[in-house]
Amino acid sequence: MEEPIKNNAHISYFETIASYNSIALQNKSNYEVILEGLNVYLTLTGCNSATLFSIDPNSFEFYYKTSTALHLENSLNRLFDKLVDQGAIAGALRISNIIEYELCEDDGTKNYCLIVPLIVPSGIIGLIILTAPLPIMRDTLLIDFCRMHANNFALIINNSSLNYELQQLKENMEQTIALRTNDFVKNTREVKRILDSIHTGVIIVNKYSGMITDANFLAVYTVGISKEQFIGKKIEDYFFFHHAGKFSNKIVDRQEGLLRRNNGTLIPIIRTQAEVSLGGTDFIIESFIDISERKKMEDALQKAHFELERRVEERTSQLSKANKTLEAEILAREKAEADILKLYWAVAQSPVAILITDLTGIIEYVNDKFIEMTGYKFEEAVGSNPRILKSGYLTDQYYKSLWDTLQNEGEWKGEHQNKKKNGDLYWVSAFICPIRNKEGDVTHYLGIQEDITDKKQILNELVIAKEKAEESDRMKSTLLSNMSHEFRTPLIGILGFSNFLIEELQNPDQVEMVRAIEQSGKRLLTALDGVLSLSEMEAIESSLKVKKINLANHMSDLVISHLRTAKEKKLEFIMKIKNDQLFVSIDVVLLKKSLSYIIDNAIKFTDDGSITIIADKKEVAGIEWVTIEVIDTGIGINEYDQKIIFDAFRQASEGFTRNYEGCGLGLTISKKMIELLHGRVTILSELSKGSAFTIWLPAVEEKERVTQTIS
Repeated sequence: MEEPIKNNAHISYFETIASYNSIALQNKSNYEVILEGLNVYLTLTGCNSATLFSIDPNSFEFYYKTSTALHLENSLNRLFDKLVDQGAIAGALRISNIIEYELCEDDGTKNYCLIVPLIVPSGIIGLIILTAPLPIMRDTLLIDFCRMHANNFALIINNSSLNYELQQLKENMEQTIALRTNDFVKNTREVKRILDSIHTGVIIVNKYSGMITDANFLAVYTVGISKEQFIGKKIEDYFFFHHAGKFSNKIVDRQEGLLRRNNGTLIPIIRTQAEVSLGGTDFIIESFIDISERKKMEDALQKAHFELERRVEERTSQLSKANKTLEAEILAREKAEADILKLYWAVAQSPVAILITDLTGIIEYVNDKFIEMTGYKFEEAVGSNPRILKSGYLTDQYYKSLWDTLQNEGEWKGEHQNKKKNGDLYWVSAFICPIRNKEGDVTHYLGIQEDITDKKQILNELVIAKEKAEESDRMKSTLLSNMSHEFRTPLIGILGFSNFLIEELQNPDQVEMVRAIEQSGKRLLTALDGVLSLSEMEAIESSLKVKKINLANHMSDLVISHLRTAKEKKLEFIMKIKNDQLFVSIDVVLLKKSLSYIIDNAIKFTDDGSITIIADKKEVAGIEWVTIEVIDTGIGINEYDQKIIFDAFRQASEGFTRNYEGCGLGLTISKKMIELLHGRVTILSELSKGSAFTIWLPAVEEKERVTQTIS
C-alpha cells in the first residue's frame, strides 16, 4: 500500500503535466515551449536534469538541443555517447518506449538514466535523457505519467515546428507573391508541390464568396474527399469554431475548432489564417493541424487525473479502515498482553509451587514459590528433570503408575514426599495435567504442588487425638455402664425404703422429710437415665426396630403416661388428630422416648393453662411430613435461649439461681432421637406466653384406618 506522501507526489507531478498545454503555451517561442516541457520532468521525484536530443530529418542523427542543466552540456553529450556505445539508445528506439539504464562510472558510482522517446505520427523526433541518483522505474504510475507527458510534449514540439514552418512558408509566399505576381501561373505547380509536402492542411478560400478554390494533399486527405469534389464547397460546411465570428473578416491565429470529415465524423484542429492577394483577387489561406492525438492525450490526462483522485480517495479510505483495524488489533493485543501479564503474575506470585516441563519432562519454568519450597534457584531448576526432588522413599513403580495415569486419564492427583536441595524431606499435594495448543495437541505439562507437611503433621496429631478420644469414649461407656449399676442399686433401695417409710410413719414432719428424700432420689435417677441415654445414642442407630405404622392409631399409647402428671399440676391435657392417614416408618419406642422428653419439658415449665398435642400431615416444598405439635402455655423461651436449649446440659434458666430442676439433657436427647428417625424438631416460642415444639417425620404411603382414640 502506498503511503499518503507518495500520493501527494503523484498529484503534484500530474498537475504540472496538466498545466503544460497549448493554451498555456500560446504566444511563446519554440525555445520556451521546449524548456518548459523539460522543466515538467524536474517535478518528478529524484530527477536531477532533463535534456533534449533532437533528430536531424535529413541525416537521422541526434544532436544536442537544450537542457535544464545548460552548464553541463559537455557532460551530457558525453553521457549520450556512452548510452549510444552501450546500446541503451538503440534499445529505447527499438521498443519505442521508456527504458531505465544504469551507468557505472570509473569511480564505482552509479547513475540512473531514463530514456524517453518523443514519438509523433510521422515517427521519432527526438529523445529526452533524465538523470537521477536513484531508480525511478519502480513506480509504474509515475512512468505512465512520464509516457503521457512525452507524447504530449512530442506533439506540441512537432506542432510548434510545423507552425514555425507554416509561418515561414506564409512569409515566403507573401514575399514571393508580392515580387512575382505576374509569374503566379508559371509557379503554381511548384507551389502546390511545396504545399503538398508540408505536414499542415492548407485550404485556399475566396475571401468574399467563402468558396474553396484549392487545397493541398493533406487537407483533402483529412476531409476524406476528392480534390475535385472539395473545390467549390463552402468553407463553413467543414469547419466549426467556438465563437460566432469564426468566418468574419478578422484574421485569426491558432484557433481551436472542429473539422467535419466527409463521412460525418469530427476531428479537433488548430486553425491559422493568412490573407493574400493573387492575380488581383483576395484569398484567405486556411491552414490547420490535426490535434486528435493531443486531445486524446488531454482526455487521457484528465481521466488519469480523475482516476488518480479516485485512487487517492480509495487509498485514503483503505488507510482509514486499515488504521481502524490496526487500532482494534492494537487494543486487542494490548488487552491480550495485559491478560497474559496478569496470568504471568498470578502464576509467578501463586501461593503454590508451579513448574512447566516439555514433553520429555525437562523443566522450562518454575515460579517463586517453587524456589522457596525446594531451595533450588531458577537457573538450577530450569533444564533439569523433576527427579531432582525424589526423596528415595517412593518406588519406580509409583512413578510409572503416575505417568500411566497422566497418559491415560489426562491428569494425575496425589500426595508424595519430596526432598529439598538441602536434603530436608517434605510432603506435597500434587496435580499434573497437560497443556494443549489451540489444535488440541499436548505441548507441555503443568505441575502444581502445595506443601502439606504441616497439614500432614496436624492430621497425624488429629488421628492420634481421635484414637485417644475413641479410647476415652470407650472408657466413658464402660464407666457409665459401671455407674449405672453402682448408682441404680442404691437408688432403688433408697426409693423403695422411702415408699415404705411414707406408708409406715405417722408423724407428718417425718413423712415430709421422707418425701423429700424420695423426690431427690427420683431426680437423681432421671439425671442418671439422661446421661446414660445420651452416651448410648451412637449405639442406638444400629439397633433401631423400624416399621411402618399409622401414627394416628398410636398417639394414645405415646402420651397416656403423661395424663396423671398433667392432672397433678391441674393442667388441661388435650390431644387432637387432624388426619387419620399419618403413615410413617419409625422405631415406636424411640419416638415415644423422644416425645416423652418434650411433653415432660412442657409440663415442667407450665404452671397454669394447658398442654395440647396435635397430630397432622403437612406439605413443605413438595415434601409430605407427619407432624406432632406439643403446645404449652408455660413460661416461654426468649430468642437467644432458643438457640441453646438443644445443646447438652444447657437450659434457659441456668446457674445457682435457676427456678427449675434438671440437668438440661431432655431436649438434646429428644432432638438426637428424632434425627435418627430422619426427622427434625423445630420451636416457636414467646416469653411468658408459651412454646410450641414440632416433631417432623417423613410421611410414607400406606393405607390403615384409625382404631384408637383418647378422651
